[in-house]
Amino acid sequence: MAIIHTNGTQLAENRVRPPLNRKFMAAMAMLYLIATHVFWPNPGGSGLALTFNNTAWMAFSFTLAIGLYQLGTNQILRYSKLTIGLLLSCILLSVPLFYSKPDMVSVAPRFIALWSGMLLFIVLQQFRFTNKQKQRFLWLVVLAALIESAIGYAQYFFLSSGNFMGYDVIIDRPYGIFQQPNVMASFLATALVLSGYLLRATT
Repeated sequence: MAIIHTNGTQLAENRVRPPLNRKFMAAMAMLYLIATHVFWPNPGGSGLALTFNNTAWMAFSFTLAIGLYQLGTNQILRYSKLTIGLLLSCILLSVPLFYSKPDMVSVAPRFIALWSGMLLFIVLQQFRFTNKQKQRFLWLVVLAALIESAIGYAQYFFLSSGNFMGYDVIIDRPYGIFQQPNVMASFLATALVLSGYLLRATT
């Protein structure tokens, strides 16, 4: 397998087969527009113990599978300086596993998420997206936030006591599908920033 910087030579470019851009984007759309918003009752716990997280992870696995297939087919690994920086950061965050004797059952989901995110970043670099395609990825996040906002409004204005989502109408803090108001707020804030960028990019 060849390992090249993102500013690699034309020879390396010629070896690359046509990327699976459309399939990858379709998998990302399935993740952001469908799987992320599937409601399941909260059984308690964290990480993959939460049923609604499993739905998103199943869709996420398709995006990784397509990206890894792209990587294996081309036999070329693209990277950048940011890749190296993030890889070192992930290694540093993982160092406590070797000296603090953690409860592996409790911490494993967090480190799986950390390294899966790193793998997704590496996979993204194996594709050659146009600027329009990159903006579509950002639009997926904004549209996902719009869906979550609609769920939040429905919780706040329409749900009553004993509803199927288990939403507490007395505390009355909408959390969408995330079942935690602060996570919902962080997601909406991210989408707000992205919407400003997209508004500027399209004007």
